[in-house]
Amino acid sequence: MDTILLTGKTDLFPLESLKYIGEMFHVLVTGRLVKNREKNLPAGVRALPVEPSDSDFQKVFEIGSIKAVWHIGSCADGGHISDETADIEKILNCCARYGIPRLVVLTEPGDPVNYRKLISKWTIPGPGASPVDIAAVYLPLITGSGSRGRTNRIFS
Repeated sequence: MDTILLTGKTDLFPLESLKYIGEMFHVLVTGRLVKNREKNLPAGVRALPVEPSDSDFQKVFEIGSIKAVWHIGSCADGGHISDETADIEKILNCCARYGIPRLVVLTEPGDPVNYRKLISKWTIPGPGASPVDIAAVYLPLITGSGSRGRTNRIFS
């Protein structure tokens, strides 16, 4: 069974979604909030409490058989916008180094990361690196469900 790695603001995935994804793939979930959810994770889902900004983040990729990385941007739910270019570059470096062919970024239209530039850079990477297909999926603002998300701030 193939493995999918979820990074970034992984708390946006409710347990029901993780259970559904876990029925089709092995799922590795990273992030600082993973520690709080670790006991409740469904079968097929494994928690790793590291983030792209951590020095040992690349060890996650050494587990092997990862077919895709899904990165949930910090502003995916309409929350506070921050430039995650450095984190995404680190993820892309690991994908290219370990032969992971896909990165899917879930974000919102206000995300300051220049995905067109990243796509052109990583379609034909440097020597010794594998190409990585990048897809930036812009979620509608209505998806905001977090207590700090824009939708909650508007309606509360």
